[in-house]
Amino acid sequence: MSLSALFTAYNQAKWYAKRTGEFDVATVDRALGLLMAHRLDEKRGEYNFDFRHCDCPDAQIRKRVCKHSLALMIQEKHDRIMEGFWHG
Repeated sequence: MSLSALFTAYNQAKWYAKRTGEFDVATVDRALGLLMAHRLDEKRGEYNFDFRHCDCPDAQIRKRVCKHSLALMIQEKHDRIMEGFWHG
């Protein structure tokens, strides 16, 4: 994983969270922590999640996008940035 592409994706997610209020900024930070610790696959075994829905208690109680879904979004953006880099 490219740290530069990862932080670009993270900063875009954080900017979007601040601009729209759709996500908590702190949740974006926790999503980055999952990715930096390489724990997203571990959590995938614990919870069923995609870009907008997760069955974790946090998502179910708050009815908002959780760190697992946000981490997946950030990882996807990272992958698109890297694909553009290599195929650009």
